[in-house]
Amino acid sequence: PDLAPSSTGFSAEAASTPKAIPAPPDEKPRHCRICGEAFSVGWSATESLWVLEGCVASSVDDGTTALVHADCRASAAALGDVIEAAALIPDPSAPRTVSPRAVSPPPPSAVRTINDATVAARTKQILAEDESIKAQYGAGSLTVRTLRAAVAKALGVEEAAVKKVVKQTLMAQIAADNKTADDDVAVASAPAPAAADADDDWGSATFGMSA
Repeated sequence: PDLAPSSTGFSAEAASTPKAIPAPPDEKPRHCRICGEAFSVGWSATESLWVLEGCVASSVDDGTTALVHADCRASAAALGDVIEAAALIPDPSAPRTVSPRAVSPPPPSAVRTINDATVAARTKQILAEDESIKAQYGAGSLTVRTLRAAVAKALGVEEAAVKKVVKQTLMAQIAADNKTADDDVAVASAPAPAAADADDDWGSATFGMSA
């Protein structure tokens, strides 16, 4: 009987004299699922085609079919012509699926860096276009902390990555507008911070905009 397609491309041959297995058209080597050696390819005058020499398609007890050497099948088949799946090795001829390499996420402490010019430009844009920021700036109540949070959110980075440039840009803007500023907090009447909080996020600054 002719061979029918299967998972290996051939079905098990039930006849006493196995039919020759044609060599694959892709010319890639095929390997015995028992010994792992590649089949030799030779011309069959009887079949008038190139065949895998000494190769037979054998049934496996899990319902699949495997290409093996006839000699290997004779030594491995414990159930007549049926080979136990445990006797087979992974098919070296089968294409391998490579899983994508896992990429570990950066640690929580990692800070994404960003170009200073980009931070400065976005800070100026927010000062000029963001209605809430503009209102606070005009009222003299804008803090570096508030502006820094807005810039970091707009750029998709941690606040620590823009902290220095945002403050410098805001101070330069205040100076250009002839305002006076001490540090971050623009409310002159705000209470003094505790020592632990005394950083660039707090200070007294009265913009003192003149009419």
